[in-house]
Amino acid sequence: MIKKVLLVENDRDTLDILIYILEDKGYHVISSATGAVLSRIHELQPDIIILDEWLDNGESGSEWCRRVKADNSTAGIPVLLISTHPRLEDIAHAAGADGFIKKPFDINGFCSTVERYLNS
Repeated sequence: MIKKVLLVENDRDTLDILIYILEDKGYHVISSATGAVLSRIHELQPDIIILDEWLDNGESGSEWCRRVKADNSTAGIPVLLISTHPRLEDIAHAAGADGFIKKPFDINGFCSTVERYLNS
């Protein structure tokens, strides 16, 4: 069965690159430049969520992560935060994220991290 990745990244170029990488690995990617798509999480039923820390409209990936993890029906979905933020590890831990990916990232390292959480 094809794994479903929900990808939220506000930088269009980065979003396009990540979509290409993930689709090349055989994943079905649902993508958005805003966190609004996360309100459809029950409908979309992703296998993993990758969230940029800095989203549009003053939202943050860590805020959305907290919401996902607070809902019993979605708490089991792995959430990875991705950002250039210098304190990303602390932010991810405080939000209850399963992991994080620092930008700029190595493509192989990015793929390994995603695969590790999809297979855990």
